[in-house]
Amino acid sequence: ILMLLIQKQRIKIRNSKLQKKLQDIKLERLNRELASQALNMVRINERKISLINTLRQRLPNFKRENQLIVSGIIDDFEKDRNELAWKEFETRFTEVHSEFYKKLSNINPNLTVNERRLCAFLFLNMTTKEISSITGQSIRAIEQARIRLRKQLNLTNSSVPLNVFLNSI
Repeated sequence: ILMLLIQKQRIKIRNSKLQKKLQDIKLERLNRELASQALNMVRINERKISLINTLRQRLPNFKRENQLIVSGIIDDFEKDRNELAWKEFETRFTEVHSEFYKKLSNINPNLTVNERRLCAFLFLNMTTKEISSITGQSIRAIEQARIRLRKQLNLTNSSVPLNVFLNSI
């Protein structure tokens, strides 16, 4: 009976290790999907920016009545930049990492929506350039936001990189 109990316990331990490994694999796959979606957002934004720039360059060549239409289209593109894609990304992110925002709020409940977004992108190990393309902000603005975020999270004199810290919470 003792041997059976020991064997049963070993099987439980092995099953729990396999379950954890399976969960890790699933989480890694979902993280790759999120990163892929974020990079897709980058490509779409770059295309929109290119189209906007092309339309702006050619705007003087259009007839007066068409200039108003094209200006409206440019404005619509700039407003739309990525709101729907961001909402979908955030929904998927919270499905995969449901506790992340809760833990982040425990550290500092006063983080703005933009700071929370930045945390999500950094959690996925995205570069400043990728974040800049997704959010439509300059690289310098993202760098400044990262500095402010470090202060918000009390990491001012820490040698721990921000993305490493976020991955550890």
